[in-house]
Amino acid sequence: MDVFKVDPEHPDQTALDAAAEVVLRGGVIAFPTDTIYGLGCSLFDVSAVEMVARLKRRDPSLAVISLIPNPSQAYGLASEVSAAAERLIEHFWPGPLSLIFRASPVVPPRVRGAGGTGRAALPEGPSRVRRCSAASAARWWRAAPTSPDIVRPRPRKR
Repeated sequence: MDVFKVDPEHPDQTALDAAAEVVLRGGVIAFPTDTIYGLGCSLFDVSAVEMVARLKRRDPSLAVISLIPNPSQAYGLASEVSAAAERLIEHFWPGPLSLIFRASPVVPPRVRGAGGTGRAALPEGPSRVRRCSAASAARWWRAAPTSPDIVRPRPRKR
């Protein structure tokens, strides 16, 4: 496992390229957002999304959140963006707000929540870091992780 420290103001392109390669090859990455540490993978790689769900022991019926690099991508992931959602996007993105939409057909069914919903967010930070599907690295019964030590793999106890 490789660990890269990335300065959010001046991200190292080598580290970003390495993370992108992991995601493109179906892997999972851990990274900070403006509110928590998350686990990320490609939204369109169902096996990788299922791996994140297993790592988190997450209910598979819950929609996976998609972190997007710009607000216009919400229109591709949602079958419809209401006027109210547009006002929220304009006012709160980038920032710690995620929105739930009816998912467009491009979103794989396994990634959608109950009722065919999808979630999207545009966290603060460099847009080059915001290009994957993600979920909080917290397990459902624990608080959201706010330190990189929480998402670092540890040897299993035997």
